[in-house]
Amino acid sequence: MFKKYLEKIKSFFYSRYTLLTIVLLILLFVFHPFILKKMATHLIFETPIDQVEVIVVLTGDNGTRLKKGIDLYKQELAPQILISGGDMFLDKNVVDYMAEYAQDQGVPSENIILEKAALSTFDNAQNTYELLNNLGYKKVILVTSKFHTKRTYKIFRKIYGDDIEISVTSAQDNIDYNNWWQSYEMAEKVLIEWGKTVIYWFK
Repeated sequence: MFKKYLEKIKSFFYSRYTLLTIVLLILLFVFHPFILKKMATHLIFETPIDQVEVIVVLTGDNGTRLKKGIDLYKQELAPQILISGGDMFLDKNVVDYMAEYAQDQGVPSENIILEKAALSTFDNAQNTYELLNNLGYKKVILVTSKFHTKRTYKIFRKIYGDDIEISVTSAQDNIDYNNWWQSYEMAEKVLIEWGKTVIYWFK
């Protein structure tokens, strides 16, 4: 008698568990594009931009960040461009290649500041802060990839404090934020940035 009663209880809970699992799977199937879109767009943060003293361009992409920085320079939003990064390519710092490109695009060498030691976003913030502080600059525009904007802003805000006013804008990153999970290249960028964001939360 007791055994039969126990079996009924187990059957009831198993049936409810199965039903709940099915419902959750259906919800995930129906809403997962919405969740995944939110997951990617959560990484984005941009501010209005206005006249500043220097445009800070971070290395680490295929050149669109620098192109954006040059475009802002040509709009006369700042008289100087600061390029920050320590990556090497063929025994030469990537920053040097970028400076050469900027000059080819009409930016005079005297209007380009180079920071060649940063190997992370935190380094970018710390090293550029020291440079800008020494130069007495108080207002900057940060240029980075769209998926990198929020974490970049938070790190720079933490390092710069109230000493330097920050605006942030993005360069094209070739991510379709509505379907990023359908491409390995796009998914890799989003997921790696999420991993770095989680690590930042625990620092």
